[in-house]
Amino acid sequence: MEFERIEIKDIDEKIVEEMEGLCLPEDKLDDPLFIEGTTLWRKWMRENLKKYDSLGKVAFKDTRVVGSIQYVPKRKQKVVEIKCIFADESDRGYEVKKRLLKDTIREFEEPKSYFGNEAAKALVAFPHPVPQDLGNADFYRTNGFKETSDNGHIFYYPLKKDYNFHLEEAKIDLGRVEKDKALIFCNSSCPYCVKEMMDALDLIRDMDDEVPIKIILPFEEPSQLATVFSMPVSMVIGDEVIGYSLLEDEKLLRKLKSALKSKSHLLNTKQSDVEYAIGGQAIQ
Repeated sequence: MEFERIEIKDIDEKIVEEMEGLCLPEDKLDDPLFIEGTTLWRKWMRENLKKYDSLGKVAFKDTRVVGSIQYVPKRKQKVVEIKCIFADESDRGYEVKKRLLKDTIREFEEPKSYFGNEAAKALVAFPHPVPQDLGNADFYRTNGFKETSDNGHIFYYPLKKDYNFHLEEAKIDLGRVEKDKALIFCNSSCPYCVKEMMDALDLIRDMDDEVPIKIILPFEEPSQLATVFSMPVSMVIGDEVIGYSLLEDEKLLRKLKSALKSKSHLLNTKQSDVEYAIGGQAIQ
């Protein structure tokens, strides 16, 4: 592939359709969980396209999408969270991702109205092995990103001189959500969101099959979550935010186990059913 033949375009509604299934293994395209996840991802993209003039970029080779970067501005922090960067490794994926990143950096060096007509302070990335280990941690390291001192899984590229990024703890007004259940928040910025959500459900059930669980779907979340940097799934047990990391994360698992041990107030309701639905249809 001649790299010069790659064309970078901003994501718009038409391109969203062309991106579907880009990062999914072929054997997952007909999987009901990934079909539902893609449906929620598509809605997330369209809702956010109404708010921002840029939500990501795609790389085209001729008429075929060979890579993409998705991001969402965080107004309060004046930073941009990179949700995903992906490229077809058979088509010189590293160079494609580098081109996508370079164009994104250039984009946010310019003032944005939603940042008070200022440039972004930084790009922030959470490299994670969804759908598989994409090697993005090394990619960010070799392309100017720094790792935060408080969490080695978070990378940032400062656009403002001497800017240091630190992850803020999630501030959720639990008075607006239910404290008598284990809560699973499904973040639909990734087609894997429903699969991750179901894995989180199974994980909690394996640890304790009596805890009542409620899944909170996208666009039903408390507004406080809009500022939270997150993986596809976040969990709250009682009044404790468990986090927004991967289910294989040992630190998260220990925190989850500890929270479940002190959850006697959750069992007072004696509810065993899981409350959730996607697209208006309950999942069995």
